Amino acid sequence: MSGASPVTVDGPLARFVRETLGCGCPDEVVAATVLDAGPQGELGLDVGGRLLVRVLPAEDLDRLVDGFPETVERLLAERDRRGFNRLRLVVAHPQPELVGETLRAMLAAIHAADDRVFVHGVPPEAVPAALAAMSP
Repeated sequence: MSGASPVTVDGPLARFVRETLGCGCPDEVVAATVLDAGPQGELGLDVGGRLLVRVLPAEDLDRLVDGFPETVERLLAERDRRGFNRLRLVVAHPQPELVGETLRAMLAAIHAADDRVFVHGVPPEAVPAALAAMSP
């Protein structure tokens, strides 16, 4: 399901995409960002049809780590099926550096050849309210 209203290039979702995730997408791509949920309920963003962002649940970190390879495979398939250029996986956790480092190491082990997928550990307050409150 995709949200119908695009965001402004200086709004909270655009700042999240550009500043928190480091996306250098042009204004016209960022302006076409909509809220989006994956088939299994992952919350996220469709950034102008080019960048797929998915926020992974971090309440049960052991479960996230155990299922991470399968989650990555499924979300890569979604990225490719929908024609996105890149996939950014976001995990909001009070220890973002540790979580991000762990998952990036796992990602490197399972997808060394795919340079179009990224993992970001971020503090929970970095996730925009509109995205955090989105219902799948």
